[in-house]
Amino acid sequence: MSMKLMAKAMEIKVGNPLRKLVLIKLADNASDQGECWPSYQYIADQCEISKRSVINHIAALCESGLVKKITRKGEKGNTSNIYLLHLDGAENLPGNSANNSLHCASDASGSAGVAPVASAGVAPRTSHSFEPVNEPDVGGSADADPQVSHRAKNKIDWQRVLDSYHEILPEMPSVKILTDTRKKNLRTFWQKFGFDQQRWESYLRYVAENCRWMLEDRPNGSGGFWKRKNLDYLITERCYVAVKEARANDR
Repeated sequence: MSMKLMAKAMEIKVGNPLRKLVLIKLADNASDQGECWPSYQYIADQCEISKRSVINHIAALCESGLVKKITRKGEKGNTSNIYLLHLDGAENLPGNSANNSLHCASDASGSAGVAPVASAGVAPRTSHSFEPVNEPDVGGSADADPQVSHRAKNKIDWQRVLDSYHEILPEMPSVKILTDTRKKNLRTFWQKFGFDQQRWESYLRYVAENCRWMLEDRPNGSGGFWKRKNLDYLITERCYVAVKEARANDR
């Protein structure tokens, strides 16, 4: 335990109560040099939240620069993570304010893997948008709009796109084949709405934390079920606009 890092972690504003709890728990397990290696499940058990929620919060802390994750591979092929905490002066970083939640939606009861039964002391959900300030015109052409951010024109790493989808939304059907049609639809989606890899992952985390209904088979009232959504649905304009306008959030 590092009391010094614990004190620093308590002073830092990360815009989300559960994310701060995860940061404090990392500091609680760290040496004075900021190194620790607790498992996702251990942190989940200690914080009384789901493993999926821990994974999402640590990813957001890594994006902010507060935490660096190093993955090491064991002799038997298993992997473990080492975390390096960088908290010096972090409370003064512009990204660590209550109004900037690292492009990730906050957790509350019923969000990304948190048990659906509300817990005492957990603040109501504050659904921060994953969007940048300047948004491309929804009605614009993917191929002709010169205002689309240059980052959307970068080459897409298809494997990273799929890996992020499978890691962040494991409840959704897995993608076995990335067909030419899917690649075309993904490329059009990214170009039209100014996506890059970081924004794609933030979009997926937002869905994981705020749109849990997409991840479940639900009764349709007629004896059947609405099937859970999939990658093809996520990259439609209909889904994107509903998520952007918070109309797709869990009620």
